[in-house]
Amino acid sequence: MTSPIKPPGGKPPIPPTTPVGQANKGEKGGFSDAIKASEGAEATAASSTDASAAPASGAEAIANRLQSGEIDADTAMEELVQRALQNPSIQGLSADARADVEATLRATIADDPTFARLRKDLDR
Repeated sequence: MTSPIKPPGGKPPIPPTTPVGQANKGEKGGFSDAIKASEGAEATAASSTDASAAPASGAEAIANRLQSGEIDADTAMEELVQRALQNPSIQGLSADARADVEATLRATIADDPTFARLRKDLDR
């Protein structure tokens, strides 16, 4: 079945009859390679014998510390902001852009009604 809608250039990038998974066969970094890589990561994660024995990291660790009473909600929010600012895509920005991102994060946490409700729930 063909579609009357044609992409720019008039031809679809692959013939419509090409089976899924065969479109990028042999191309490095293609869709099928990405699927295989994600399946491998899922299999590795699933093969863990006891996931609960693994130490928590990142946001999960912060949440665990908050639940245990080790830190308060203000400290948890600060750690989450600092963690977000350590993201490689943020680190790649100029100093001014990083400052803008930080200001936006802090303003959102302070002013957004959804965050206010979440913050209130954390104090309980």
